Parts: sequence; C-alpha cells; structure tokens
Amino acid sequence: MSKQDIAWRPDPSMVEASNLQAFMRFAGVADYDALIARANAEHGWFDDRLLRHVDFRFFQPYDQVIDESRGAPFPRWCVGGTTNVALNALDRWRGTPTYDRVALDWIGEQGAARSFTYRDLDRAVCRCAEGLRALGLGRGDVIATYLPNVPEAAIAMLAIPKIGAIAMPLFSGFGADAIAARVALSGARAIVATDGALRRGRPADTKSIVDEAVRQTPSIEHVIVVRHTGTPVQWAAGRDHWWHELLEG
Repeated sequence: MSKQDIAWRPDPSMVEASNLQAFMRFAGVADYDALIARANAEHGWFDDRLLRHVDFRFFQPYDQVIDESRGAPFPRWCVGGTTNVALNALDRWRGTPTYDRVALDWIGEQGAARSFTYRDLDRAVCRCAEGLRALGLGRGDVIATYLPNVPEAAIAMLAIPKIGAIAMPLFSGFGADAIAARVALSGARAIVATDGALRRGRPADTKSIVDEAVRQTPSIEHVIVVRHTGTPVQWAAGRDHWWHELLEG
C-alpha cells in the first residue's frame, strides 16, 4: 500500500493521546521506527518494558524476562516469577474505583441479559475457587470446561487458575468422542458443563454428551453442571454437582 492509498490518518493530538505513544514515552524511544529497531535487537528489553508499562502484577517478581538458552523456539518467560490471571484481571482492582465498574455484560441468544461489576465477578470467582477446593481439586489438576458463551465460562476460566489448576477449554460443539479424547490425553479430573445449550437457536443436550464422554474416560471424578436451559438431566450422585450449589457451599 502506498502513502496515497491511506484513506485516513490521525491528527497529531490523537497520536499524542494513543496507547502506543504512551508506551514509547515510557520506553524512552524517540519514534516508532526506533521502537521497532530496539524490539528486534533486544527481545528481553521490549517485553520487560511492556510488562512494566501495563503494570502486569506478580506475586514474586521475575529474575529474567526471557531465557533463550535452549534456543529461540524454546524460550522461558518471566523466569523465577509467579503470577496468576485472577491477580491481574480481578484482585488488582480491589479498593479502586474500577472495582464497581462493569466488567462483564452478557446477552444470551434469546435476549436474556446479565451484568457483573468487577466486585460481582471477583465474588463469584472466589466462591467458585473455594467450591473447587472443597472437591479436592487444586494445584496441577486439569479441569475441563465444556461451556457455551455464558458468564459461568468466564468465572470458571478465572477460578481454575486461581487455585493453581490448569483450565482446558473444550469447544462447545464437540461430541462425546472428541471430549473423551482430549480428557484422556490431559488426565482431567473434573469438567464444567451446562445442562443444555442453544446453538443457532437449536437446543443441544450437552449434559448427555458429557455423560457419554465420561463413560469413556475414568479420570473424571467430578462433573459440575451449570443450570442454563433447564433441560432435564441424568444425575450421577457423588459425581455430579450443581454449579449454584458449589458456589453456595
């Protein structure tokens, strides 16, 4: 594309107010070309500056932002540091004005709507995390999520790493065999699913699909069920748990 093909250019005031310009000021580079040149020459410099600029939080700060001693295809990032997605997405906003701002707006396929502030979301994530711990799940365990686009998907994806577990999201259109194959490879101990779902207006009996997958994969000890469509479900006592009861417990 030539310069003549560009249909619009920001005016100087917009450029000055941009996030990119703020980062370049923070990084101490004169212009975009200088930023690109130094980023290409010093990978660690660029990533360290970016993490500091966005105030990415760590429980334990890293000693080295990138270790390429095993070669460029096998880097280790933030060596010596410990962090958590929940720390950066939720915990950091406690005690700030952001905590009472909207974090998540959801509108379902049939028009149902729900809204969560950061405070609401934090509370739900903490309750979910405690519920998962109560089931004996924790650090290093794999927990699968087989969920449509519902708020509980976001809550689960924050609560799982909050307890040190590994979240394994599964495409909500998968059949039982596809779920079973991935669970078998990962050794997942639990799966979070809905009682049912809508896909392009058509009902899907997701709990039955999960039940069939679990019959093929003995590693699953817990099936956590989000009541979403009100679809009647088969229930395995001791294995199956309602999401809302898990959060209330």
